[in-house]
Amino acid sequence: MKEQILSYEITLPQRIYPYLDGFFSVFKSQVNFYIPKLWNEKDFKLLSQKGSAVRILKKEFSIPEGLPSRVFRNVLELTGQIIRSQIERREVFEKLLRGVERVLALDLSPSEKRLSAMVLVEGEKVSKPLFFKTQMLRKIERLHFEVSALERKIDNIHSSIEKTACKREKERLWERLRHLFAEQKRKQRKIKQIRKQILETFTNFVVAHAKVYDCQAIVIEDLSFKEVPDWKDKRALRRFSQWFYSRFASRLEEKARLYNLNVIKVNPSHTSRVCHKCSKEGKVEGLVFKCFCGTYDRDYNGSVNIAFRLIKPKAQGAEGIPGSIPSRLVQV
Repeated sequence: MKEQILSYEITLPQRIYPYLDGFFSVFKSQVNFYIPKLWNEKDFKLLSQKGSAVRILKKEFSIPEGLPSRVFRNVLELTGQIIRSQIERREVFEKLLRGVERVLALDLSPSEKRLSAMVLVEGEKVSKPLFFKTQMLRKIERLHFEVSALERKIDNIHSSIEKTACKREKERLWERLRHLFAEQKRKQRKIKQIRKQILETFTNFVVAHAKVYDCQAIVIEDLSFKEVPDWKDKRALRRFSQWFYSRFASRLEEKARLYNLNVIKVNPSHTSRVCHKCSKEGKVEGLVFKCFCGTYDRDYNGSVNIAFRLIKPKAQGAEGIPGSIPSRLVQV
């Protein structure tokens, strides 16, 4: 007798799901309610102690009416984990900051004219901007246009093959299709080669300048939060930027490690919208940043703000602990 395997799956009744949604909403709202109350130096020191976060926080908060005790313990545990992760983050940040006097800060902004702007910052002194420009960006954009055109031709030929009844005509169209596929593959391979060449050249350029000018650190944005800049071909921009942002930081860290340089990431929030001189919000028009105190290059202003976020955290609203609650939770 052959062995039989019975497969099955269990699903909850549909009437249960609204209760589950309400439960998760209450859980998240409770965590968001406790975090701002603990976002101060006193409670940071309290949670720096060894021991369970639940045991420590139970003394600070009483269980809300109607909330099950197990849910309350889970809320306190998650709240404690978030606060403790921020404490560890601050300790690492302060350790990296010790001995840092001169930094090279850069603001990535791939456009048709440039890839990045860089500045040297030492205390209150800021150098003139240094722009990294390359014609290869235009080549990538042109190649993406050509690939898009090939894709449209391939679609048209597929439609023609389905419509025609002549065997000889179908063979001719299939031959044409194979030629277009080979051409598409060749252009995509060329795009990959150019992107890699840009990445290697640019990271070498950054590390070489940091070493020549005796910088203690290279400051970049946390690229996971980076806004995608503006290009004519949105699809070409998306393909290049996502690839570049995902590899730039790791490649830069690998090369900087060879020269004992630190690569420090800072929060990019509002670095391109706030004036580096007066700290007031300005207006961005293309590559120009306009403020009532003056007009500056957009990427130059952003790169100076990135450096100040590390060197002068007090001026950037980040002294001691972060100025706002973690972005991993959304306010309900």
